[in-house]
Amino acid sequence: MGRVGIVEEQLELALLELAVEGLQVGADLGGQLGVLLGELAQLDQVARPPLELQRAVDLVAQLGGFAGERAGSLGVVPDAGGGQLALELG
Repeated sequence: MGRVGIVEEQLELALLELAVEGLQVGADLGGQLGVLLGELAQLDQVARPPLELQRAVDLVAQLGGFAGERAGSLGVVPDAGGGQLALELG
């Protein structure tokens, strides 16, 4: 084997080492991606109940607005200062 053959083998070995390193980096990134996806799933589990509660509060507020409109037609109007209902006379 001549000098050219040795250089070719060294080049092939270097390329093989780079390929192995690339696979290792890919595996590391894949593992980190798995951890990230697990954390996102946990965040969803923690954040979902308050978001659902907020939606329920918004719905109650909307329904309360409709009730206020009906109460206004009956002579009961909201008090602007205290957030309570007052009876409108006259």
